[in-house]
This record gives sequence, structure tokens and C-alpha cells, in this order.
Amino acid sequence: MCDDVLQRRCSKVPVTALAFFNNDVLLAGEGNLLLAYDATTRQRLASAQSFRQQAVHGIFADEATGLLLIYGGRRIAVASLTHHTNGITISVSEEKDAGDWILDAIFSPITDTDEGLCDDRNVRLWDISTISDSTPEVVSHEDVDTGFGATKQNNENAPPLIAAALGHVSRIWSVRTFVANDRLTIWTFGEDATRIEWRLEHRPESGKYQLVQDRVDTCHTGKHIWSTARTNLLEDTCATGGADGSIAILPDDELHGPVRGTVTPSSRIIATRERALDTTKSYAFVAHDALIAVSSQGHITLVSLLPNGDSSTESLACHEELRSYSLVTGFAGTAIMAGKGGAVHMFDAAAKEPCIVADAPGKVAGLFKSLFRIAGNAMRPRLFALVTMLGIPNAQLVELSASELADDATANEERTCRQLQLAQNFVAASFVMVNQGVDGIAVLGSRSGAIAVYDLGSQGPVSLSPYFERAGVHGDAITSLSFAPLKATSESRYLFASSRDGTYSVHLATFGTRGLCFDLVHKLSLSFGPNIEGLQITEAGHLQVWGFRSKHFILHDVTSQEDVVKVGCGGVHSSWAFLSTDEGGTFAWTQAGKIVWTTQTQQPVQRINAGGHGREIKACAVSPGLPQLIATGAEDTDIKLFTYDETRGFRCLQTLRKHVTGIQHLQWSSDGTWLFSSGGFEEFFAWKITRDVPYVNVGVVCTAGYPRNGKSDLRIMGFDVQEVHPEGRGGSIEFQITMAYSDSTLKIWSSNTESPDAWTLLAQGSYLTSCLSSVHILRPAGSNVTILTTSTDGHIALWSHEPTDAAKVSWTSRHKLHQNAILARNMCKLSDSSIIVVTGGDDNALAFTRIASLASASPSLTTLIVSKAHAAAVTGVLCRSTGANGTLEVVSVGLDQKVKVWQVRIDTGQDGVDGLEVQRKGKAWSSVADAGEMVWSGGCGTAPGHGEHDKQAGVLVVGVGMEVWSFGPNTIKEALQDSKS
Repeated sequence: MCDDVLQRRCSKVPVTALAFFNNDVLLAGEGNLLLAYDATTRQRLASAQSFRQQAVHGIFADEATGLLLIYGGRRIAVASLTHHTNGITISVSEEKDAGDWILDAIFSPITDTDEGLCDDRNVRLWDISTISDSTPEVVSHEDVDTGFGATKQNNENAPPLIAAALGHVSRIWSVRTFVANDRLTIWTFGEDATRIEWRLEHRPESGKYQLVQDRVDTCHTGKHIWSTARTNLLEDTCATGGADGSIAILPDDELHGPVRGTVTPSSRIIATRERALDTTKSYAFVAHDALIAVSSQGHITLVSLLPNGDSSTESLACHEELRSYSLVTGFAGTAIMAGKGGAVHMFDAAAKEPCIVADAPGKVAGLFKSLFRIAGNAMRPRLFALVTMLGIPNAQLVELSASELADDATANEERTCRQLQLAQNFVAASFVMVNQGVDGIAVLGSRSGAIAVYDLGSQGPVSLSPYFERAGVHGDAITSLSFAPLKATSESRYLFASSRDGTYSVHLATFGTRGLCFDLVHKLSLSFGPNIEGLQITEAGHLQVWGFRSKHFILHDVTSQEDVVKVGCGGVHSSWAFLSTDEGGTFAWTQAGKIVWTTQTQQPVQRINAGGHGREIKACAVSPGLPQLIATGAEDTDIKLFTYDETRGFRCLQTLRKHVTGIQHLQWSSDGTWLFSSGGFEEFFAWKITRDVPYVNVGVVCTAGYPRNGKSDLRIMGFDVQEVHPEGRGGSIEFQITMAYSDSTLKIWSSNTESPDAWTLLAQGSYLTSCLSSVHILRPAGSNVTILTTSTDGHIALWSHEPTDAAKVSWTSRHKLHQNAILARNMCKLSDSSIIVVTGGDDNALAFTRIASLASASPSLTTLIVSKAHAAAVTGVLCRSTGANGTLEVVSVGLDQKVKVWQVRIDTGQDGVDGLEVQRKGKAWSSVADAGEMVWSGGCGTAPGHGEHDKQAGVLVVGVGMEVWSFGPNTIKEALQDSKS
């Protein structure tokens, strides 16, 4: 038997071991592979297989000799790492069996202390200097305190507790201690995927010690940090490996961390009583290191932020109408201010002299700005300010220019000011200008989630009414709007919007002779919120979105799918300001009456291999056509869309957050433009997919949801979608969805793209008492629909949906295959129109069932069982026809972490399974534990049915991680020849 039929192409599995070698090479254990990365460039340098059937659990590097000790489970091996001109090479010796499970331990470098960690989430520091061999045993026969209600037993022989603190939200898996600059530093790594840095602080007044948090880093998504490593340099660099398959590198906070400071009071001379009452009310950035602040007494101050965390202030002016109430917005050296009197002031950082640029007829309620450049004149930007007034149904649109400050009188005469009529109950919350038409187009977003569009060149210069309005664009205030061009000469633009409903959206705006058309192409929730406060497109071409999550301010990079900035600020504040950059930005907020600020110039966490799911993947589907999208659904309730290629591996494009339970099943439409998903609580969603949306990779919109989701605790275990194209309804598509429920019922629903919220129940029926595990339509919609289901009682059942009784679907026959639950199912159609159904069960067996005479009233079902096909439950099967002599290729995966390839020869001239011959051709150990599903993938070729590339098929295995395997007829033929020789 040859085991080389299957070839591993790529994997994204938990990183279970890490070690630095000479501080510049990072060694990682990923499955049974040992990989070496450049710690600076994060590029892969080399890789080697350490064990045949065991994951790497630990790596010990001897830098003097270049030898590596690798262990996992009971296996151990020695490897050598050699540097040469072209890079490095890893050579692994033959693995050995140590006879028992190999463990690892680490001790504090401080002689008289030892640290401990518990699964009650506490960190404890003990003094062990008084313990000797004569000290009585202190842990024998004691109840273990897990932190969940156990009564703590005091023991006089126990070492004295120095300090304890609660930091992680779940169990702590690892701890590391070291001394730097005569200070003890402790790192703890938790199941919550965070690293917390602690310092031991002595309190002289009490004589006691206290553990104080200095830094908290979210290293991975989901759960678990499986491995850690630290450099031996003065510049302490930490690396962590997570269950999401990524490696996080955390540089020294003191050298590369954010700069933090507090703005000191101004040195201006103010009466004592006035100074006590004068506090900062509003402020905005005019540069990355400067902001304009307005106090409660109307004082305007320029605040300069220094690289060392200090700050300086310069008093500019004082305006009575800015007392008590003020609004400030700023950008690129310019700030605009307004107060209760209605006057709008403009400040230029170069001139340092505010001037009045507009006079509103009432108290200013909102102040917004927008800057864009005129086509063909990149040096001359156009600057607009939108002013809304309290109780007045109009807004003022003022065009500004920094050059106007030189001659304010002339500027006021020539400045363009338009009145924008606002609809009833339309309260502006955001504003953007786009260079379209004669004078441009203004788009306003409201506090209720509506948008209004004004053409500045269509109705004269005085009063404009919106020529396009749409309500319900978002469910709450639209906090930010931004345009990105489709093409330089195109009449279409992409409009990006963020909202306090916790989502951001992208709209394709087409400006044509028939007016403006808005099409929603993307709208998703983020990992934080619901207070999404802004967005922008960076110079590097990334879409950044920012807002608040709990007590933190978050900057999230949508393009790279990771958080860039996380600042503990206490939560949403009435006064705050942010200026973003490619690597972070500067965030300021009010705390205890002072402006606190932090600047980040480097991302706090550098990653090797972007992370995937942090929990087990339970469902997977690959889109038809090329390029393929891989949809995965996991226990973390997220759906992720990946691409895969040989060079870059897996790359996550989008994360879909709407389910509240683990994903049960995923399926694509025939053209790959729709994705369907199901879960618990009767959750079912339809997602519209749009390719090539700029800055967000793939556009995704949840257009429909099952009307009963959240009404019960039933799971939709599986479903099958059939597409119907009704005549005379344009491009409308009707989806007929057959769903299998955990309470043994089967229902057929209808939904269409014209009215996605209108669901019609076409038919329903009930099985016995067992949970249905999957469903498949054997014949498409027509005069008689035949449905196949699998269930946890080990049977497959055939169902009939007769037109004479349209509201009822009933099972007509059931056939025993497995001793208990059927966990996997796939099928192929044979040349004689019979069907081969391949199933995998909880009994470790594979079953090959041939269904003949399907159109008759009594179809024939016969089964061939391959018992002990795996050493554990079979959770995934695939089959395809090779097109030669009625031969099938079958791939199976089980909880024994084995991927096996089978050849099935079929003589269609014989009845039933008499003509079936099954032979195993190869097997391989998979790094993916708890495999949940297996699908054809085009990453190493294409899925069956896509042309010449079928000769080299790709198989994607998902579970605790993802892995791509390839095999084809050539390798299979060679394997058969090897087995006969």
C-alpha cells in the first residue's frame, strides 16, 4: 500500500510550539511540521516534517550547536538547523518513542520565588525561600480549588502568598517571568487569547506587594494561546501561537509601543476663579501632533503633542459666543469652530488667527467638513463646511479656501453659501462631497440612518432640495461618509458609510442621465460596536473603521481583517478626537477633566500568517467557477470567506457575523453569487455576494433571513437549495429550500430575490423521532420531487413530494446503513442513471449504497459496508467519477485524523452492489483534529466538473484548522503499480 497518493499542499492549523533561534529565526510547530520564519520580515525560510502521525508540542533550541529537540505526545526527534548563503536548512532525524507522554515546564529565574496559575483566572506569586525537604507536604489529599465555589482550606505549611490579581476572563494556560532593569515582569497567556504583562509593585506604606497590569494584548481570534516564545535580547520580543493558526509577534512596549501623554493646563493668565471653572469642552486634530481645543470660557488653544509624551499649549484667542457650548472639526492644518451664537470660525495653523467664514441664523447644532480635489487640478482642493442649526429645517453649505484667510473681507463677499432644504425629521449626522457634475454633489447622512443627495449645479445658488432620498440605509445614525472612485472616467462611484447600528456599508452610486441610482453591494457587522464612529481609506489602499467596544476605542482594518489600535479609554465619550494613519494614529479623549492622548506609529501586534477561526470549523462550501471562494462556518458563530493559492495560502477576505449559534451547513448557488447558511434557533440566512468591491475584497449583504429564526431552539441541520427562474419576472430568482430539522421534520420553503422577506411554506412532513442530519434533492423541481435524508438512527430515507398533495411531503422508504448516526454523505450518478450514495458513520464505517429505479414507486436500495474504514467516526466523504470504466474515486476523513483514498470499480451490468469492488489506495495523517467536513477545492486544480484541471483534484479538510490535499489519476495509478510490485 502506498501512502504517497495524497500530497499536503497547505494547512492553517493551531500553532502548538514556538522557539526563537539566535533571536532572528522563529521556529514553529504547526501540526506535524516544523517551520522556520524570519522574525523580522516574517517570511518562511524552511520547513520539515517532524513526525509521521503526531503534532509538535514543544521545541528546545540549542543555539551553540544548532540542534533542536522536538517533541509531541510520546514522540521525540532531534533536528539540526544549518545556515548557508541561500537561507537555512532543517534536517530531522528519525523519530523515537519515549514510552510516555512528554511534558514541559519552566521556572522563574528568581531563586526565591515561584509563580502559579490556576483555572480560576487568578495569577498568584509565592515566596518559596522557606520551603525545604523537611517541610510537610501541603497539597496531598486537599480538594482542588477551581474558583467555582470551592471552600478554600488554609494550611500553615503553605508558602506565604506575596500577591494575587484577576486579569484574564478565562483560564490561564501559561506564565513566563523575567527580570529587566531590576524589575520583575510576568507575562500570562490565557484561554481568552490575550497576553497580560504584569509588574510586581511594592507598597511601602503597607509593606505588601501588588500585581499591576501594564499591558493587555489580544493576540488571536477565538480561544487559546497554545504556545509562546521570548527572545533573549534586552529588547524583549514575545511570540504567541494560537488556535486560529496565526503567530503573533509582540515587540517591546517601551521601545515600540504607543506614546501616551496628558495635556497640561495653559500658561495663560486667567483669574483664579475663572481658571477653576475653565475646562476643555471640545477639540479636533489639525495635524498628527497638534489639535485645536476650545474651553468652557471660549478660549481657543493650539495644543502641540510631543514625541516624549509631553505637550505644550498656545493661547490663540477668546470668543464670547464659544463659552459653555462649542463644536470643533479639523483637518490638514485647518479647524472650523462654532458656538451658540451662529458664527462659524475658521482657523489656519500657519496664520494662527481665527476668522469668521459664515454666520448661521441660530445655534449651531452640527458642524461637518468635506475636502476633495478638482479633476485635473490636484493642487487645488475644494473645502466645504456644512452647518446645521437647532430648530431650523435648512442647512448651510459653505465653500471655503485656506487662501481666503489673507483677505477676510473679500473672502466673505466671494464665498459661496447655499441653503440645503432638509426633509422633516432629517437631522444631519454626516456629510461628504463628490466631484461630480458642474459644482459637485453633496450627500448627507442622518441620525435615523437615511441619506439625502443634492446636486449643487442643478437648482441655482440659493436654495436646494434633495433630488434623491432613501430611508433605512442604516438602522441608526450614519456617522461617516466617504467616496471612492470606480474608475477615473466612470460615472459611478462607491459610497462608504459607517453607522451606530454596528455596521458599515458600501453602495454603488451611478450618476446618469436618468438621475442617481444607489445599489447596496456590501453591509456587514464588525467585531466591535455598535458605536461605529468613522471610516476612511488610507493612502496604502486600506479601509479603516473606528469606534468603541466596551471600555476601549478600536481602529479596525477591514482590508486586512484585523484590529490595528486598541485603547482603554473608559468607553464612549462625549469629547474625543482621532486622526488615523496607515499604522495607527493619534487618539485623544477627556478623562477627569483633562485631555489624555496616545499616538501609535507601529502596530502593536505583528502577524505571521493571518488567523482564521478560533474554534472548530463545522461547515464548509466552495463556490463554483474561478476564482473560488471558500466559505467556512465554525463554533464561534462566524462565517469566513477565504481564497486559496499555492503562494499565499489561505487569505481571509470577509467575516460574516449574524448567527448566534454554531454554523450547521453552508451551500452556494449555482453561479456563486449567493451563499446560504443555517444554524441553531432555526437560523437561516441568504447572503448576496459581489466580487471585486474595492477596499473590502468581496461585497456581502444579508438579504433574507428565515422568518422563524430565534423562535425556538431547533437546529436546521442541513438544507438543499433549488433555483427556479420564473418567466416574465426579469432577473428575479426563486429559491426553493428544503430544510432538515433537529426535531425530525422536513420543510420546503420558497423565497425570491424580489421580496426576500416574503417566505412561503410549500410543504412539510415528519420522519420518526431521530434527528435528521442532512438532506439532498435527487430530482429537481418537477412533477415528482424525490428527496434523500440521513439521520442519527443510521438510516437513509427517500421522500416524495406529490403535486396532488402539494402541502405534504412524506417518506416512502428507509434503509439501514450504519449502527448509529450518519455524519457524512456524498453521491455520484452512474451511467445507467442509478445513484451511488457514499456515507460515513459514527460506527467508523463507510457505506456504499446503490439506488436504482428511482422513478418507480419502489426504488431498489442495496448497500456494501466497509467496516473499520477508520479507527474513529467518519465525518467527511467525497466521491467523483473518473470517467473511465465506471470507476469512482472516494476520499474519506475521520476523527482518527486520517485522510484515505478509495477506488470503487462498478460493473453496471450487475444488479445492486454485486458489481461493486472497493479498494483503499492510500492514506495520510492530517494535522486537522476533529474534522467536521471535507469538500472539493480548486486550490490545487479545480473541483470536479471544471475542465482539464480535474486531473489534479484538491481536497479541503476543515475542523480545528484547515488543510488542502491533492491527488489525481496519475498519482493513483502509480500507487496501484507500487502496491502490486
